Amino acid sequence: MLKPIFYFVFLLIACFGFTESEELEKKYSYELSICAIFKDEAAYLKEWIEFHKLVGVEHFYLINHCSQDDYLAVLQPYIDNGEIDLFHCLDARFDAHGFMYCIQPQEYTKIIQYCKNETKWLAIIDADEFLFPVCCDRLTEFLKDYEDFGGVYVFWQMFGTSFVPKIPNRKLQIEMFVFQSDKNYYYNKWGKSIVRPDRVEKAHLHFSKYLPPYIHVFPNKEVIPEFETIIQKDKELISKFEVDVSKIRINHYWTRDEDYSQNTKRLRYRDWGLEGEYFYRIDQLNKKPNYEIFKYVNLLKEKMFGEG
Repeated sequence: MLKPIFYFVFLLIACFGFTESEELEKKYSYELSICAIFKDEAAYLKEWIEFHKLVGVEHFYLINHCSQDDYLAVLQPYIDNGEIDLFHCLDARFDAHGFMYCIQPQEYTKIIQYCKNETKWLAIIDADEFLFPVCCDRLTEFLKDYEDFGGVYVFWQMFGTSFVPKIPNRKLQIEMFVFQSDKNYYYNKWGKSIVRPDRVEKAHLHFSKYLPPYIHVFPNKEVIPEFETIIQKDKELISKFEVDVSKIRINHYWTRDEDYSQNTKRLRYRDWGLEGEYFYRIDQLNKKPNYEIFKYVNLLKEKMFGEG
């Protein structure tokens, strides 16, 4: 019980004695950026990029993991105008443990080091995750209240196929995938983080380890357990998290449509020896509709298709 109190006291001293003057002196090229690894997701990248630009993201650090599709046709215009820095991960491992617990943390930590003097905030998410504030319209506005911390943990809500066989042309993922799991479903206790790269020692899938005295907080500013503790006991600790998506959330389109779910996601989990886990998760999705992201639909349609 004393440790969180110690952290808060230390943080207050640090923030008022150091951070405030640091902020006055330090200038960043970008207020908010995204880091993500993608693999064979070209069909989905443009909507994901344009959506996050709408909510305040200025730059993208994207890592191609051995994609075989025509991802450059989508990304090259953004690369040319300076909105994307593209990197390539040549480690072809794609087993569950090797990818999630070795490749991803290593690549995220490399990007943290690369961008720590360029971007003030960095959201570390995937290309099937749409991050947005509920309490306002732009993430940069939401983050103003978290200047003193190392990072903010954002809960996701997992969505199912919403019984969509295949996304029709000129339709958006965010308008087609409306059925999600129950709010407090176990896997909705997981999420991703928005971090201050210059305050991070190393990154992980869901959490990061911060340089002292900085800490990781939930959206309500409660302190998240220390990095080593949560990595060692992740399922035990995470099962006790109180899901809070009242201020900010991630819509996690884990299955995308029925075609992707059956022919990509299921086969991936089968190859990982986790097909039972796939069917368990599928059974928990498509439970109830949620339309909170719809406030961006018309603007995104205009960006994507020239219509609103």
